[in-house]
Amino acid sequence: MKITQATLPLLLLGVMSSISSGAMASPANSDQPYAYLGGGIGYGQLDGQNYTDRGGDLNSREMSWKGVAGYHLNRIISFEGQYIDFGTSNRGNDQVQASGWTVGAVFEMPVNGPVAPYAKISLLNWETNNRFSNISNDQTGTDLGLGLGVRYSLSNNLDLRGEYEHFHMDQTQVDSFSVVLQYKFL
Repeated sequence: MKITQATLPLLLLGVMSSISSGAMASPANSDQPYAYLGGGIGYGQLDGQNYTDRGGDLNSREMSWKGVAGYHLNRIISFEGQYIDFGTSNRGNDQVQASGWTVGAVFEMPVNGPVAPYAKISLLNWETNNRFSNISNDQTGTDLGLGLGVRYSLSNNLDLRGEYEHFHMDQTQVDSFSVVLQYKFL
């Protein structure tokens, strides 16, 4: 993953927010429905362990990135889809790369003010590309994902989210911590 791939969604959100001018009509936690787009970067752990070079484990870049699109139905419920690139682990000629698409629901605690905690549940349609000693062993599947987070309204159109998500990929558990910049189309 190149750094430009991870920063492109953030750059686009910055441009969109600077162009937007008619966004001051509704408060940050209104019941008005809206669509949103976002992008973020994060840190991934596999089976609760960091990818390290100890004990023959694969060495990883540890950084992940995601793109988010959703529809905020009311103060409590949003429907959301994500693309997540969990990163690539390397050791010599061995490589494991994981990514996936999610679809799910976000349940936000209806509080007044700029900070709103939330929980999320999703289905992850995942793919791993595995190369060991020039032998390919790709896998796919669909498994459950759960998450917790906090959304902070920077302005009427721009939110910053910090979230933790836990995914299963077959028999592997993946923990993901990320920061997402989200643009709201009010």
